Amino acid sequence: MHVEALCTMAQLAGGWSKKPVDDEQVKTMALFAVPHVQGEINHSNFFKLSSIDDVEAQVGTGSDSDGYRGWLVVSGMNYRITMTLEQTTSDKAAATQEGCEHQTASPAGKVQCTVVVYDQPWTGKREVTSKSCGEVQY
Repeated sequence: MHVEALCTMAQLAGGWSKKPVDDEQVKTMALFAVPHVQGEINHSNFFKLSSIDDVEAQVGTGSDSDGYRGWLVVSGMNYRITMTLEQTTSDKAAATQEGCEHQTASPAGKVQCTVVVYDQPWTGKREVTSKSCGEVQY
């Protein structure tokens, strides 16, 4: 059992691990990414978040003052998020305005996007480092 735990720890340290799709921090990262993927969608309308389909996170590792090697984030966290977006009636230019309500188009086109959001909360740095969108995969 000790060997199994070490193997699991080695696999996860610096690697990707699953996160719950309903986590508030995950939702924050997904909403942050939505405006950044609009250019990947070949449509004049704005697409809003419909669902978060899959999430993985990657953390850095380091040592604390006691020399214990554990889950200490030393450089930030990456969130790899697969999400479904749905077409709205707003055009992309109008969608950049704060507080703008976006009504779902009828029928709404949908796209699935995968993004990587890098977050370093103690410095306020947050950026989309990778993005791609395509047809929804069922």
